[in-house]
Amino acid sequence: MGKTNLFFRAIFLYLGLSIGVHFLTYRFDRYWLDQIYVMQGSLLPTFFMFCTILCMLFMGRRLFSFKMKPFELGPKFYTLLRFSTWGVVAVFFILALYFAVVYDVRFRQTSRLSSDLLVAALFSLAPLTNFIILIFFSKVLHQLSLSWEERSLLLLILIGQVASLNGSSMVPVILVTLGLALGKQEHINWVLTQKIGVGRLTLLAAILCLTLVVVVFVGLATKYGYRHMLQSLMTVEFYKENLGYVPARAAASFISFHNLVNGHLFDLNLEFRSLQENLMIDIKRLHMVAPILPESVSPDFIGGTNRINYLLNYFAHIERAGSSPGLLASFLYLPIFPINLLFLFGYLVIISVIFNSLFPNRNYNILMLSCGLLFIYPLLESPTSYLAFLDPSFGYFALLCLTPFFITYRGQNETERHPIS
Repeated sequence: MGKTNLFFRAIFLYLGLSIGVHFLTYRFDRYWLDQIYVMQGSLLPTFFMFCTILCMLFMGRRLFSFKMKPFELGPKFYTLLRFSTWGVVAVFFILALYFAVVYDVRFRQTSRLSSDLLVAALFSLAPLTNFIILIFFSKVLHQLSLSWEERSLLLLILIGQVASLNGSSMVPVILVTLGLALGKQEHINWVLTQKIGVGRLTLLAAILCLTLVVVVFVGLATKYGYRHMLQSLMTVEFYKENLGYVPARAAASFISFHNLVNGHLFDLNLEFRSLQENLMIDIKRLHMVAPILPESVSPDFIGGTNRINYLLNYFAHIERAGSSPGLLASFLYLPIFPINLLFLFGYLVIISVIFNSLFPNRNYNILMLSCGLLFIYPLLESPTSYLAFLDPSFGYFALLCLTPFFITYRGQNETERHPIS
């Protein structure tokens, strides 16, 4: 199956999980959705818009097969990049140990990022370490073995990730890092490319279920703490409360898309407010970096697309909370419909170029698609938040955009060149 089909499979898997599945939840079991979210309008316009976007993507599918030809940047560039990688990983490792000593998994609930510049630096480096992991993952997929030096980097990153664990989204990345650091190239490729029979499907289902349990556990632990979670696991009430609540919380992308389609499709005030607040975030962070600049935005300002999306869709309003709108809803925060759908299409073309440069033209099973989505998921959560250029997520996006220009692989027994080694 070609690269275009691979990218389409990944995107349709994402859309199916983030939007399509929750159509059924909305239709047949709305209790928790009604408890958490403000719901506007009917399902019909949402379904029609969703199908329209899918048709648009299908008709333009040929544009998603494009691949850039890498530049020949020379050995000095890659040597410099190699030492820079060691510097990033070393600083990340040290800051992660500091985080483990001073804070715990509840950091996001109990502390402010701006109150500790060392933790702010740690969070800024996390996207860079994810980028390093992705490059190594891409190398293994091209049937090239990792060197001892690269495995050493992965082990340092792994220890740092565990030490600085503060969100459930880090769990799958930690598992991939563990597999790359300890697994052999041929074993990893075999797991990701072999067709899944009944026995392998059962094993895969067990692994995914275990991963999901750990993700949910860590996600709730960030709110209540590990000790409270371990005590709660022994009670029946815990499972009664969370079996419906957790899937409903995962429906945030669908709710965002649904409410924007039904109530704010032509809301220019909302769209320009989103642009304005993202700009204000840049101004605020620029003042934090360079205090000599005039302070035109309050240090306590909380805004941006994620904050607006949270206030629009949730009943309970926590002071510093936000909610990522997801891929489709994110572009509906841009002016003007239907021009914003063209922005969505163009953005996906960019993502496809990145995807094609990282993942070779091979047949992959759903586990590989899930791993691929794991690393491009930050690009799909809230793309319009990149308008806040000083956000770490924008740095991750910028790095991935540069990747097609300098990453190239030349086969298993030939000289390989990639950004790290």
